[in-house]
Amino acid sequence: INSACERNWGYTADELVGRSYLSLLHLNDIDRTLQTAKQVINGQPARNFENRYLHKNGSIVNNRWSMQWSKAQRQLFCVAHDVTESRRALDALQASEERTRLIVATAHDAFVGLDASGIIIDWNRQAESTFGWPEEKARGQLFQEFVVSPPFRALYWGTIEQLKSASCFFTTNRRIELSAIPRAGHDLPIDIRISAIPSG
Repeated sequence: INSACERNWGYTADELVGRSYLSLLHLNDIDRTLQTAKQVINGQPARNFENRYLHKNGSIVNNRWSMQWSKAQRQLFCVAHDVTESRRALDALQASEERTRLIVATAHDAFVGLDASGIIIDWNRQAESTFGWPEEKARGQLFQEFVVSPPFRALYWGTIEQLKSASCFFTTNRRIELSAIPRAGHDLPIDIRISAIPSG
């Protein structure tokens, strides 16, 4: 047990030696940790296994482990990395993304998300109502062919190309008026705003 373990869990080496590691584990992670340890002892090294420990002060510490069993010494060798802060940041990001998904899903305007090639990857309820197609039919379609009326496709694609070539691509909002072809088949005049969002 090194000084990093002491910092990680708040206990001194004397307090940790001889103590079962199970007593430090978050209750919800005990079974999963035991199962992983069993797999390692049976010859399957574990890398990047995460679980939660309880700090001496009662706070939760997230650890990422690499584990290997030594047959010769009949010992389990473990290396832990404290990933508490990165886990908190990831949880906060996921919560933020979930809030954004809920806002988009319940927006009163049609929202259509496209990837860089123009393939539909998001399609909210209002888009279903406006264009008549359910999300499962819209996803994977090329937006300009699925939604934009043929006489307006050049205008739409030209606008996209202009935005892509602009140095302020990710800060530009472009508004254009064109005609769409909803499921019902009649031309539908629409006003769209195009914004680029960096991802990955």
